[in-house]
Amino acid sequence: MGKFIGTYNRTLDDKSRLQLPPKLIGNAEALYYLIKGFEGCLSVYTQESFDRFMEKLEGLDYFEPRARKFLRLAASSVETFALDAHGRILIRKELAEEYALAKDIVIIGALDHFEIWDKARYENYLGEGEGYEELAASLNG
Repeated sequence: MGKFIGTYNRTLDDKSRLQLPPKLIGNAEALYYLIKGFEGCLSVYTQESFDRFMEKLEGLDYFEPRARKFLRLAASSVETFALDAHGRILIRKELAEEYALAKDIVIIGALDHFEIWDKARYENYLGEGEGYEELAASLNG
């Protein structure tokens, strides 16, 4: 599978189902991995990208308390799912509540995975801190 790119506006239905954009997922993988993301989003990985993510976690020092806590939190948050016949996923109600996922959802590509955001939370995140040009300049040394 290629890289995940783009921004897509979607709606979470009354049964907590979310239709994934065909442009984003292409020929759907058989299985996806959903895990806690950062800054209030959910991250979704294909098998290949999830395996790479797990390798990074396995590289952490389990004898270091902060690494151990992060490993526990990350590994225990993983859920697997497949798309239904209509290209939708079901997000557990408890998870939707924990991540404040309301009706309006933004899905963004993040190269090796994609992220699911509540639209208002994503807009707030974009408004915080440095902008695009400042971030680019600071990362270029």
